[in-house]
Amino acid sequence: MAAAVAFFRRPRNWWYVLCVAGAGAGVGSRGTGGGLVLEWWLASIACLLAGWALLSFCLRGEHFPRALRNTALSLAPLGLQLSHSLTGGMGVPTQLVAFGDALTAGLLVGVVYALWIAPLRLRPVRWMLRALADRRTPIALAIIWAAWMGSLSIFTWWNVQQYSQDMAIYEQAVYNALQGRGLVYSCDIRHSGVVMHRFADHFEPIIYLFVPLYALWQSPVWFLLAQVALPASGALAVALLARRWYRIPQAGTVFAITYLLHPGLYAALTFDFHPVVLAAPLLLWALHLALTERPWAAMGLFVLAMSCQESVPG
Repeated sequence: MAAAVAFFRRPRNWWYVLCVAGAGAGVGSRGTGGGLVLEWWLASIACLLAGWALLSFCLRGEHFPRALRNTALSLAPLGLQLSHSLTGGMGVPTQLVAFGDALTAGLLVGVVYALWIAPLRLRPVRWMLRALADRRTPIALAIIWAAWMGSLSIFTWWNVQQYSQDMAIYEQAVYNALQGRGLVYSCDIRHSGVVMHRFADHFEPIIYLFVPLYALWQSPVWFLLAQVALPASGALAVALLARRWYRIPQAGTVFAITYLLHPGLYAALTFDFHPVVLAAPLLLWALHLALTERPWAAMGLFVLAMSCQESVPG
């Protein structure tokens, strides 16, 4: 009880609680049309609690009683299993499903081993702390995550395992813009046969950036690659922000892991293409640039983020 009271006396610790509740409720409130609101909410809670517990391990002895901290962190890899389950019905090959299960089991065993031998001060724990504190770790994790999510996204599209209505709209609009006809399309099933401009549905001028890319190679894969590359870079922005706000060597990597494992990202990246997904990493980088006193670069990214959809400025 004394440890819990001491924990909540620290003002910065309320940030963790608000993160868990706010992000969990925000993602869960979207729903999926299939009654998975509660699962999304629980997966969000589990994923953020995993990062919270990992950060508390880096601050071991300061926040949680040792036994409670070790037990919580031992169960942290289960957050990966919860977020991994959200992709189960999207045409993911069985090899990737088996890999996800094996990765979860391996992390579970490895973390339990590392934590419960911590009092012995053996090498695995020291190695893990050094790896988490290394500034190159978030970069490596972002590259691995982008390669995995990129292959998953392209696989589901190539095998027609995802809803492709929006992808078709954007590809037709970009093709017509390349031909000098503007961002017009006629394949919207809600308005069959009606020629519309993209801005009549959503104001997304960032789509014009895909026109020169489409001129090089006429393929919707450009949309999928951009929708993976930018969110992956967001992990680096999160790491930089965490290092700025927390004087803990491992904070950047811990928050980057939490960001990359969040189920909201998986749902967004495996469900067609939507420019609004690009706004989140752009805003993260804009915030980083603003805090490092580069206002013009920050303003440029803020404007670019607002061009992803008319709802972003609100």
